[in-house]
Amino acid sequence: MPRLVMALNGGPQREISLDGPASAAASGTAADAERQATALFAELRAPVCRYVTSLGVSPTDADEIAQETFLRLYRHLEQRGAREGDNLRGWVFRVAQNLAFDHQRKRTPRVTDRLDDSTEAQQAIDTRVGPEQRLLRAERFARLHVAMQALPPEQQQCLRLRAEGLRYREIAEALGVGVSTIADWIHQALARLGKECQ
Repeated sequence: MPRLVMALNGGPQREISLDGPASAAASGTAADAERQATALFAELRAPVCRYVTSLGVSPTDADEIAQETFLRLYRHLEQRGAREGDNLRGWVFRVAQNLAFDHQRKRTPRVTDRLDDSTEAQQAIDTRVGPEQRLLRAERFARLHVAMQALPPEQQQCLRLRAEGLRYREIAEALGVGVSTIADWIHQALARLGKECQ
């Protein structure tokens, strides 16, 4: 009976039988893993790309990081399957964040953390408002940007993940801290931004 030996993510090697009932179970697991990974890819690809871009990664590299993230998700699900209570959304953002940090360590990042430099921000500008309103909006945007940069990095990450629609529990999983810590960081960050942007 042929066997396949594989190691995933540097973990221990596993032998998988290619014949008999074990292969049927493995193919069912693979199908389940593919179905779950595909569903999460459809739901989270754009938010993951935006989050990784907000960490200073170029849009092209962000797309590659997102693809690698979902490939790792598929391997993770295929290896151990989804279990009740798994926070796969938080897991996806944590892996994407780690890949982005690894990418930045390997390369000299193109620093475009200014919100008004992003393509999405440029497209969101309302051309129906007059020059005075655009100037006032730009000044508020600049104050918000400066206030955001003054926040501790963990608070910035919390706000970015929250902006992508993650719940506190998912953010806690992505950042590897407790839910109460996330609630405190977000509350402190919002209070500080409120003071700075009045």
